[in-house]
Amino acid sequence: MEKPAIILDFGAVILNIDFQKTIDAFRELGIENFQAIFSKHKQSELMQSFEKGEASTDDFRSFIRSQSDVSLSDEQIDSAWNALLLDYPTQRIEFLGRIGQHYPLFLLSNTNKVHHDQFQQHFYQQFGFELNSLFRKAYYSHQMGDRKPNLSCYQIVIDEQELTPSNTIFVDDTLLNIEAAEEIGIKGIHLTSQDELVELLPRVLAQFNQQSIS
Repeated sequence: MEKPAIILDFGAVILNIDFQKTIDAFRELGIENFQAIFSKHKQSELMQSFEKGEASTDDFRSFIRSQSDVSLSDEQIDSAWNALLLDYPTQRIEFLGRIGQHYPLFLLSNTNKVHHDQFQQHFYQQFGFELNSLFRKAYYSHQMGDRKPNLSCYQIVIDEQELTPSNTIFVDDTLLNIEAAEEIGIKGIHLTSQDELVELLPRVLAQFNQQSIS
């Protein structure tokens, strides 16, 4: 029996994040309505373009400056923007190292260059090796030119890695992204705030493997 491929989201699945910290940080910089521009469930057109690599870092910073009456430096903007990026629980990273030895493991993340640079650096400083080495391939929206929940975003991974959708598991904390993946036949697993990846994924794999046998 062919082992299922596993595709993981990044934020809130591997890396702990807190959107409120970025909202609060920008409020301190004079942007009172940042939650209307960016949140887990809603993003402005510019933010979506930034995540697809269509808008540059300079475009993003200029947009942020246009929302504030205060003169903001690049460093102030980047620091506030990165405030939502928290910690990597060690048990998750160790778990991924073990899982990756037995299953085809991939990453699929909606992100942007500023966040990408920060969380890659943070990971290396904490663990002493590259984040991407945990996966057969890590897919980042700003490098792909596409983002979840576009069906084409999932199809890129499926086609490039020659995966069978029905034998592929996708874990994400956003239900809309799960529903989109399921439209092309991927087995979607919604990780809620009550779930922990290192406990949820083994249960999912056991159930998936049992269904494949029966």
